[in-house]
Amino acid sequence: MKNTTLTVLLLAGCWTQSTLAAPLDALLTAVPNDKAGAAKLELGYDVINNTLDVFGVRAKDPVYGGTNVGDYNGFHLRGGYAITEKLWVDGGVWQRNIAYRNEQENITSWQLATQYRLTDQGSQAGQYAVRLGMWGNVAPIVTKNSATSIPNINLQSVSVSKPQDFQVQADLIGTWAMGMQSQLSAFIGAGVSRIAVGTLTGKVNGCDYNIVSNAQGTYASLNAPCNNLTSASYSSPSTLAQWLSYTSQYYQLGGQFQWRKENWQVNTGYQFQYLNRDQVDAAIVQRGGIAYKTNHIVVAEIERKMDKHLALFARGQVMSNQFVGEMPFTYNSSTASKFGRLYGFTSFGARWIF
Repeated sequence: MKNTTLTVLLLAGCWTQSTLAAPLDALLTAVPNDKAGAAKLELGYDVINNTLDVFGVRAKDPVYGGTNVGDYNGFHLRGGYAITEKLWVDGGVWQRNIAYRNEQENITSWQLATQYRLTDQGSQAGQYAVRLGMWGNVAPIVTKNSATSIPNINLQSVSVSKPQDFQVQADLIGTWAMGMQSQLSAFIGAGVSRIAVGTLTGKVNGCDYNIVSNAQGTYASLNAPCNNLTSASYSSPSTLAQWLSYTSQYYQLGGQFQWRKENWQVNTGYQFQYLNRDQVDAAIVQRGGIAYKTNHIVVAEIERKMDKHLALFARGQVMSNQFVGEMPFTYNSSTASKFGRLYGFTSFGARWIF
């Protein structure tokens, strides 16, 4: 068994069809506000299951089609405020519930950003803005309730506490008017990512063990008396540390087209991501696997204004390689093969404009 076998636990509870992290970058615009003091608040319900799989994305999966693997529901709250005509701040939080067979995982995602417009309103050459943001994901615990083996250690189940990722990102955005009713935006950006986990625990012969992995190997020690044992330990020369916690860099570009007429507005956006994870991806290739370094994301949204301050919306998102780059802690050398799948989900909700 290869050194990285145990890392599958990071995805065992939620599979890779989990959730959105870097929220809606495909719809970035250099003009998110109209004037100083403007504010927006969005409350939405996010969901995917076999009933809502109207384009058959899930049903066509050769392994998980027709199952509950990847079923997802949750809520999100997003908001933004124009401190000045040019300075905009926004943020959001997502609470996610993801099904994997008989297990349910809970994940929290968050995002904060500030954006400054470099040009004045009405510029004939278009509007340009710089954006600096941070975002991340964290789960209290992820558990794999099935056998996992590494040399000298056979685990009946494995749990990881607090797997998480943290990203810092910068983008340059341009927006150009395309007549009275539409506009076109484009963006380019880059960021750095840090993935980390807390403690590892597992069961061996029905007893609970603490697991430590470092550059020298992996060690399991009994954490409480069990089955007439007061102390017991196992060791393996396989090391998992460098594939459980790592840093990476990523780059992205894309754009959106917005059309509006009276009380209706339609947004369509595209985002391309490229990730540089030499340490992890090199291990994947060495094992004969495929390292997924890119993702193509398409987002479409329709909004209907109900009055001056309230609008309802429906939004869909499709990804060529699931959540590559959008939930980094789920990607490692054992789970990478799962990211070769198409995936999509929908959101419904309301916006308040002040």
